[in-house]
Amino acid sequence: MALKSVYYLYGSEDYLIEETLSSIKAEALAGPFASMNYQTFEGRGGQAAEIISAASTMPAFADKRVVVVKDAGALKADELTRLAEYVKDPNPAACLVFTSDSAKIAKDSAFFKALEEKKCMKACGRLSEDDMYAWIRNEAKKESRTISDSAVRRLMAIAGNRLRDVKGEFDKVVLYAGEKTAIEASDVEDACMICREETSFALGDAIVQKNVKKALKIYERLSEEAPIMVLGAISWKIRMVARSFTRAGYKKTIDRLYAADRALKTSSQPVDVVLPALIIDLCRKDAQ
Repeated sequence: MALKSVYYLYGSEDYLIEETLSSIKAEALAGPFASMNYQTFEGRGGQAAEIISAASTMPAFADKRVVVVKDAGALKADELTRLAEYVKDPNPAACLVFTSDSAKIAKDSAFFKALEEKKCMKACGRLSEDDMYAWIRNEAKKESRTISDSAVRRLMAIAGNRLRDVKGEFDKVVLYAGEKTAIEASDVEDACMICREETSFALGDAIVQKNVKKALKIYERLSEEAPIMVLGAISWKIRMVARSFTRAGYKKTIDRLYAADRALKTSSQPVDVVLPALIIDLCRKDAQ
């Protein structure tokens, strides 16, 4: 692709921003000196003078250098005013890339007027259903595979409309499919189900090992699962290792599981409080 000297990538779809930035870097930073020609800044507390100096520096032993300003929406107004002057006349040997997770921009400022004139802003919001459909098909093509219409629809139904989640589920399906080149709906369903079950069992293992940090981290990945299903996986694991409990410890643990089950079913406490509290409680050293 023809590289621009300035980009402003913004929107709520962080994976799309990362994907676009990766394409820019791949195009601009070819060769053994890539790391020497790549520099990043943070928008919060960022100084226009330092950013402009980095973007104005000629690349070392290469044709291009890339300067990235993350969280550009946090840049102060006076810094943006200074950066507007650079945007009007940028260094052609550099790619200055601003990224922001904000879905809106203040187009009335001098900075954004300069960006608009250069036609270098790209909105990276949630993909429409048609665009997501096309994106999945393209990902399959990259993997030298085909994917049926029903498989695409099933993947979208399971993963939702967040591109990062769709990508994660798609990668699971590719891994599950192995050498199979044509992906069907049954492959999507089986792959995602197996991964969910494995994660649930891993949560039970972490609890039995009293590894609270690991257990809570796994639980985060299960946050979209039905709470009763997660509790069921924990209960199953506890029953499997009942012999490692003292009689009193096992009774106490069962009482905790029962109390959590009752809280989930009666909505007496928020779901996002019940299960983390249970996990922390079961991981205590004296809970056995």
